[in-house]
Amino acid sequence: MMKIIRAFLLIYLCATPVFAQAEWSLVVKWNRVTLQAVSHKSNKVTAMARALFIVHQAMYDAWAMYDQAALPVVADPNLKRPAEEHTLANKEAAVSQAAFTVLVS
Repeated sequence: MMKIIRAFLLIYLCATPVFAQAEWSLVVKWNRVTLQAVSHKSNKVTAMARALFIVHQAMYDAWAMYDQAALPVVADPNLKRPAEEHTLANKEAAVSQAAFTVLVS
């Protein structure tokens, strides 16, 4: 297992400069913030995986509130936003707010 993790990290670290000029998606940006935040507290893989799961779950639930078909997992589906609010800007704002809230709590 450790060989797989080391290989992944090696590929990630080697590929990061190649993709540094590409436009990162919002989720990838929050992934990087999450990994940086967790790495300052713990280098344990389980802590990082748990933090990523919690952030992703919050981001998904926030995004699902602005999508017609998606159902949130933790949040109440009755709180879904009206169809006229289902814009990309609202989805990005909700996802960012969810990630930020999880990371600072």
